[in-house]
Amino acid sequence: MRSFSIYCVGPSNQRQSGRRRRVNGLGRLGLALTLALALSPPTVAAKGKRAKELAPEDLTNFFLNPSLSQWLVGPMSKIATEEERRRFLALTDDQEAESFIVDFWEVRRDPNRPWPQEQPEGVFDRRARAADRLYSEGTFLGRRTDRGETFILYGPPDSVRYWSGEERRRRTVTIEIWDYSKSAPPGLDMKLPQRQYFFVQKEERTVRYVPRPGQLQSNRSAG
Repeated sequence: MRSFSIYCVGPSNQRQSGRRRRVNGLGRLGLALTLALALSPPTVAAKGKRAKELAPEDLTNFFLNPSLSQWLVGPMSKIATEEERRRFLALTDDQEAESFIVDFWEVRRDPNRPWPQEQPEGVFDRRARAADRLYSEGTFLGRRTDRGETFILYGPPDSVRYWSGEERRRRTVTIEIWDYSKSAPPGLDMKLPQRQYFFVQKEERTVRYVPRPGQLQSNRSAG
């Protein structure tokens, strides 16, 4: 971690006037950096790094309180536009960040939906709580996992099934397959979900997976 120093000059009427004192500059920034990296799940890639995937440290605003600094980490990074991400990461004041979040959801309000729980913010909060309950693994909240992110963005899949078979090096792998129908509505990111999402267990977490061409046409289905 890179530290910085602040040099303070004492009052002119004191004997040690002009003497610079080295002050440890880690302070709040260092604390936020330490906590954010400790709480962030490591970036795990199955079958190569995902396109346009941003690591947690790229989405963390280390100038903000730890309760706000990682607001963009997880599905929120897919809902926010590139400009909104840039603006949030440039903030240096907690109150400005809180106002930014209020405005973020306000511009997404649908006037045709009278109930707060039907608004995007209400849908996000409800799905995030469900994801934490269903998909938390080890020290990782469900909303910060790949399955949790997919669930929050697009809602529950129409069906979940499993495929089990040999991968390279004769390693047996079980793939969890989420199916979404053609009629599925756009998600919170305003995009249609893929027809299928694939997940496998990797170390402590279940992560997104890209099957090889023809891989799922052989071996067996696990139900």
